[in-house]
Amino acid sequence: KGFTLACKLSVQKASARRPSGDDTGRSFARAKGELQNNGELARELVLRFCTGISKALLSSVVLEKLVVSIPEEAPAVCVRAQREYLEHLGIEMEWGCQALARVPQRFADDGEVMQAFKGFTLACKLSVQKASARRPSGDDTGRSFARAKGELQNNGELARELVLRFCTGISKALLSSVVLEKLVVSIPEEAPAVCVRAQREYLEHLGIEMEWGCQALARVPQRFADDGEVMQAFKGFTLAC
Repeated sequence: KGFTLACKLSVQKASARRPSGDDTGRSFARAKGELQNNGELARELVLRFCTGISKALLSSVVLEKLVVSIPEEAPAVCVRAQREYLEHLGIEMEWGCQALARVPQRFADDGEVMQAFKGFTLACKLSVQKASARRPSGDDTGRSFARAKGELQNNGELARELVLRFCTGISKALLSSVVLEKLVVSIPEEAPAVCVRAQREYLEHLGIEMEWGCQALARVPQRFADDGEVMQAFKGFTLAC
């Protein structure tokens, strides 16, 4: 029960700390007014996007987000920045991506546009490379909780003490500044995923392989059905996984 409450409270506390407006967690503010979502992108707007996003992807704003993300998430961080930049220029992101995909065909004979478009694709690769070079060595980059050293448990059953340690520990961890800060800078729709990721990382922080750990924890209700202390601490965890 305490763990489930902590999940809800962490999101609520982060929401209370989050500044008002729709731009929370964004690298680039959304343009005011109606966004373009039909027709074709004007040549000038294509150039403005390509040159602007090329600089933006190599800016400290985006590079810092790439550095603190885990390596596997870097491409997604870049894509999100590009989509936000479309709206920053007054272009609806879903439609804008489709419109940009037509640029090579529309401007195949326009050297200036194609050079800018090529520079944009190159900036995507360079931003990930630059972030990787800045990222400290080790496997804990972007994690809320460091992975335990040594081999992680991935078989057998979780000891009662370890189940209790996880449930009580993650309840406190979800309300810690480490997690709350990530929730505050995330967009509201991502808050539940941020919580789940923290929970999975906390499993490895305790020396439990996260995928196996979620499966092992799912068996806890059957194993400890008559253990009031464990069940109270554990209630709601399977939903969080």
